[in-house]
Amino acid sequence: MPQQDISDIAIYVHIPFCHKKCPYCDFYSVEHAEELYAPYVESLRRHFLILQETAKFTCSSIYIGGGTPTVLDPASLHHLLDFLNGTIEDTAKAVEWTIEVNPESLTDEKIEIIRQYRINRLSIGTQAFDQKKCSFLWRIHTVEDNYRCIQRARASGLENISIDLIYGIASETLSDWKEELAQAVCVPGITHISVYALACEKNTPFYQMHQVQPVLADEEVQAQMYQWAMDYLPQKGFIHYEVSNFAGKGYFCRHNMAYWDNRQYIGLGTSAVSYIDGVRFRCKASIENYIQAIMEEKRIPIEYSEKLDPLASAKETAALQMRRMEGIYFKVFQQKTGVDIQAIKAQAFKQLMAEGLVQGRYSDSGEWEGVFPTKKGFLFCDTICSEILST
Repeated sequence: MPQQDISDIAIYVHIPFCHKKCPYCDFYSVEHAEELYAPYVESLRRHFLILQETAKFTCSSIYIGGGTPTVLDPASLHHLLDFLNGTIEDTAKAVEWTIEVNPESLTDEKIEIIRQYRINRLSIGTQAFDQKKCSFLWRIHTVEDNYRCIQRARASGLENISIDLIYGIASETLSDWKEELAQAVCVPGITHISVYALACEKNTPFYQMHQVQPVLADEEVQAQMYQWAMDYLPQKGFIHYEVSNFAGKGYFCRHNMAYWDNRQYIGLGTSAVSYIDGVRFRCKASIENYIQAIMEEKRIPIEYSEKLDPLASAKETAALQMRRMEGIYFKVFQQKTGVDIQAIKAQAFKQLMAEGLVQGRYSDSGEWEGVFPTKKGFLFCDTICSEILST
């Protein structure tokens, strides 16, 4: 069977290892599995080779996440970056190469390894610039480690540095959050900030703790914190381009924008999700099963797969695009999906506009050209998405 050509695909690589798993994290990862690092990375390489038997890929972005990719030993990190650099067709087209790091795991040696390859963006899991919050979140790094990590990255020549910040723990006040954001924006070299309200997902330690004593601030306080971020960060030069993401001009995360536009992507690794030709599939969440299936059975261990019909895919695309400040341009949307979302969802959009969650975009002649979320809409993003996805 001839190979299919798939151009400008986003590639995600999942590294499911951590020094210590955070109590709020529901992503698949494990602690203290050093003996699995080398076979797992080799399995990632062979995973992609299996995919290449049926399709030829060129990529627009590569994102290495986890887990904590920089917990890998130097030899395994070398192997990972080397095969990504050499296996994927024309990797020079991937203008954005991101790797997630934790402050305590980014050593000078690993920085040197990263700089040998095309990595040009770091996503640093700082999570807090308040030491009490760091401790509450069970982070194994300190606020000083955050500063040192960012400084080390800048000194190495990396100029695109993103940080994550969590808000809304039980003891936190709006004043605390204001001070923390003020500290973060003053750190030289930060080009992108992602802010997330703490949540207690099922099957996490925080979920169990929250049944006994509060772990989260109440919803009103969390909403005030988010509103402050929406007001304050743009004043400091960070454009609010997606629900949880703020960036300097030219520093939007290209990889994540592929997700929000519902474009094709490949997920390499255990528990990773792929979306190709309208089919979404996920690998089984088991490192041992993944290694065995790839290395011994020469197959990708798919846990589930679904084929989206054109209308369902279009609605999903619309819901994802309404996570962005840009929203939806009706004509462009129809050109990409073949679906007239304006006609299908006109009543829903008008209702959302009446509720102040969505704003219409109009031409000079008064033609209704599109919709985008308001600040209030970002607060109720799930409501917008539900309305779009409903029948």
